[in-house]
Amino acid sequence: MKNKILVSVAVASLFLSSCKKPFSVNAPYEDFPIVIGLLNASEQTHYIKVYKSFVTEHNAYDAAKDIDLYSYIDSIDVYVEERNASNVLVRTIRFDTTTEIPKNQGVFAYPTQIIYKADAVLNENYKYKLFVYNRYTKKMATSKEVLLAGNVNVRRPSASQVFPVITINDNALPIEYFSAKNTSLYDFTITYYYSEQLNDNSLRQGNPIVWYMGEQTHQTTTSGLLSFSVGSGTPFYQKIASGIIEDENVIARRTDSIVLTVSTAARDWYLYLLASRPSSGLNQNRLDYSNISAYDVDNGKVKYAMGIFSSRNNTMKMFRDLAEPASRDSLFHGRFTGHLKFTDIY
Repeated sequence: MKNKILVSVAVASLFLSSCKKPFSVNAPYEDFPIVIGLLNASEQTHYIKVYKSFVTEHNAYDAAKDIDLYSYIDSIDVYVEERNASNVLVRTIRFDTTTEIPKNQGVFAYPTQIIYKADAVLNENYKYKLFVYNRYTKKMATSKEVLLAGNVNVRRPSASQVFPVITINDNALPIEYFSAKNTSLYDFTITYYYSEQLNDNSLRQGNPIVWYMGEQTHQTTTSGLLSFSVGSGTPFYQKIASGIIEDENVIARRTDSIVLTVSTAARDWYLYLLASRPSSGLNQNRLDYSNISAYDVDNGKVKYAMGIFSSRNNTMKMFRDLAEPASRDSLFHGRFTGHLKFTDIY
């Protein structure tokens, strides 16, 4: 669930909007499922969140602290069908309830959260469809079939050397990569890992420094060489300076590694993120986007559901150190980080 840079952005807004959903006062209220599920072909453990809407006569924020109001727990069956390119069912992947991932503090009950988990190796060439069946209400929620976002082949900066290094200085930092299958959005992040040597000669790991460089969209289905660039690497050193607190017990700091991560989103997830972003204009109304639908299995009557089932991926490229001379000079003696005792002596 790390870097689920693309997952947590929408969950709270889904819940709160569901509390305000209009319903007929002439009929009993029926809850509807709210789904967040993102498959990742580079991972073997997958998680899906399925919650239900709720109505309360009291304060909605107080009611949100009651996990029984919005959790189906074990009253639903959650599974994913995997089909090959010929649309033949290959297998059914069943998800079981788990509480192994605690929820951060927020509007809804924490730290316990009930999510659905499955272990499976996925195939980038196959299609996947989600099913959520409520055994008591006989309602079935389904997604559209989704394709998995593929791996990104990063050509530049290159890490093919025995001792791979990356140049980050005042100049532009260009990235060249080949577009991935079934991918519409690319996010670029550099994470800097370092160690601190203390007065007693012991070592400790510092908190990683994360520099988010930006995003790029690519909507065509054909593969091709793409480029992304930031105008200067200066924000990298600014991030290091703002992320490290001076400590008199530290006598030196050293680079451990630098990781370039390209996080990608398939088309449905990209469209959902696009619809969920704050409006930048005078019109504050936003369109909802969902690829989840529901129906009654007994009579086929259409029911309401909302959420997203799609895919994402992460491609990482690791560099052992900064390249000489300008990059290391900026770290060791630059105006932002020169006081932080960085060195290349090991």
